[in-house]
Amino acid sequence: MATKKAVAKKKVPNRVAAKSAASIGGAQKSAAPSLKKRWTILLDIAADGGLANFGIESLKQLKNSASTPGSATDSAEVMVAAQFSVDAPAGQKIPRYIFGPGTIGGSLSDCIADYLEAPETMTEQQALIDFLQWAFRQKELDADYYALILWGHGPELMMQPPPAPGNNSISLYLTPADLRIALKEVTPLPNKNNQFDLIAFDACSMSMIEAAYELRENARYMVASQEEVPDLSFPYDTIVPLFRKKGTDLESLLREGVYAYIQTYEDYIDDAVTDMKPATLSALRLFKYGDLKEALRRLSCALNAAKRKPGLPSLLIKARESARDFVSGLYVDMFDFAAGLISELEVGASADQHGHSKQSPSPTDPDYWKYPIRKACKDVLAALQEDTQGKKGLLVLANCSADGTCNGVSLYMPYLSNDQWIGISRPMIKGGDATRGGKDFSAVLNEAGPQQLLCERRNLIADTEHYYEALQLSQDTGWYRFIVEQWTPILVTIATKNLDVLYSARQAALNACRTKPVKVTATCP
Repeated sequence: MATKKAVAKKKVPNRVAAKSAASIGGAQKSAAPSLKKRWTILLDIAADGGLANFGIESLKQLKNSASTPGSATDSAEVMVAAQFSVDAPAGQKIPRYIFGPGTIGGSLSDCIADYLEAPETMTEQQALIDFLQWAFRQKELDADYYALILWGHGPELMMQPPPAPGNNSISLYLTPADLRIALKEVTPLPNKNNQFDLIAFDACSMSMIEAAYELRENARYMVASQEEVPDLSFPYDTIVPLFRKKGTDLESLLREGVYAYIQTYEDYIDDAVTDMKPATLSALRLFKYGDLKEALRRLSCALNAAKRKPGLPSLLIKARESARDFVSGLYVDMFDFAAGLISELEVGASADQHGHSKQSPSPTDPDYWKYPIRKACKDVLAALQEDTQGKKGLLVLANCSADGTCNGVSLYMPYLSNDQWIGISRPMIKGGDATRGGKDFSAVLNEAGPQQLLCERRNLIADTEHYYEALQLSQDTGWYRFIVEQWTPILVTIATKNLDVLYSARQAALNACRTKPVKVTATCP
């Protein structure tokens, strides 16, 4: 874990620092005190080479919008600080920017407020900690509310950037637990809530219950997408005006922001030709996690109690196959999966004299084992309802997807469906008819491409399950116990010769050969 003593920093030249102070801090000191609330938006861009220029564009949009004077009718003032690194931070000279009303200069370099001289051993977690500690020391960034935006790659296939030169253990990848530890390191925050008001992920597929539950004590709200985020990222040219306009009503701000994001991409083409997925975005109340956590715990317990029932595996496979999933089948839409499992459980279930499924079965009923599972699934559905009526008690504050098929929260449950396999096996480049023989390079690439993608998928499964047991969600719900003790054997049974396509033969072997039970603190009836 990084501390201020472990990090070497180098101040920018005096002429740049003076310009930054004169344009931001100095201008504010000479102005009359404002009675408006203040937001500070902290943006940490961790890009690889392929995304670097998209990161620059995000910075330019933020600079331009933050430097434009606000309106007299705005409810809040906004300052922005950003850190921008390419690939793993180790050994880099990383610029830090401050944008606000009165920011001068036509280029980003005019707004550099400082540099981080990252040591050769610095991890992404340590770089994030140091950035936040630095920001909280800048007087011009003092605020009533704080938003943290994490810009980079999510847990997407082939999206773990290369390691730092000479150190394979250092990359841009942050697990949910890594992030929780980093944010704990910088608390208490200099605001009344002692936590971030908002954490947003400008990164693929991060609207997961694993991340939300891990961060529940670090932030009040979380914004993320279940699906891939377009390379063009959030519409940063509109974010600062939105914070100024709605800043004192955070829930209104988030609702408007979620739907504005989807509208930004409504005219884009999302299909196999463009290789773009439909845009999705969700806003979650992290302080309302309890109902969903408890529903998942009860579901895990009910599945564990029924694990020897011969009919359970086929029900789980059918429900998983029919559910919307993400990250090449590693994560499933929780609502979709629970709804599908309810449907499968009700097929052929014992019925009352009117033909309706029994709500209160007798323990002697042969289908008795199904009812606790069904009840837990209904609790999952109830916990994932979107708050469209201002009830304030629901986890999902706002949820929107371009194709209307995402429900806001994903869960780790690896399974490669037919739709996901079609996406992976799609030709990488045009041409290359392997049936014509010869050494057509296009054919070679198209044949090798899916295998490489599957290899990267298996690596991501290994990485995920390496840290998953230590997640607070795993321990408090027993979900990883289900993955290891029930889901893995089911996949091994049905996979026959294609386990490496469906899941991962190596991970299945590791799960089967465990000598210690999965650590679980959750209790079952």
